[in-house]
Amino acid sequence: MPALASLTVNDGEATPLAHTFVPVAVDNGIARLKNSDGTPIGDEIITISLRETPQKYKGRLVLTVPTMVTETINGVSVPRVDRSIIVDVNVACDKTSSTQERDNALAMAGNLLVGGVTLVDGVFRDLEGVW
Repeated sequence: MPALASLTVNDGEATPLAHTFVPVAVDNGIARLKNSDGTPIGDEIITISLRETPQKYKGRLVLTVPTMVTETINGVSVPRVDRSIIVDVNVACDKTSSTQERDNALAMAGNLLVGGVTLVDGVFRDLEGVW
């Protein structure tokens, strides 16, 4: 069983910026990590969990990346979340699957998302429908 520990993930900038997520808590089997600039409403959040059903293990990872703005109301500057991007990854593995089968499926999924796959980039990056 993996211990909850800090994670560092690079973004997609031309010169990637490392985002370090530190452990917050584990509640009801859901681990929560955050990358904070000191304003809690703007924290980038990762949650990760695993649950077991009679036939499968079901894992879920959610990354939430908010975009902050500062509003000035009556001369007072107030930070707020303008919008967020949420990436929600669900993985369901049959209890009879092998480690190698899981490794292969995760590698394939990762390669689909890393960029350079025209269909996936067109939908998720360029926000174009499939025809």
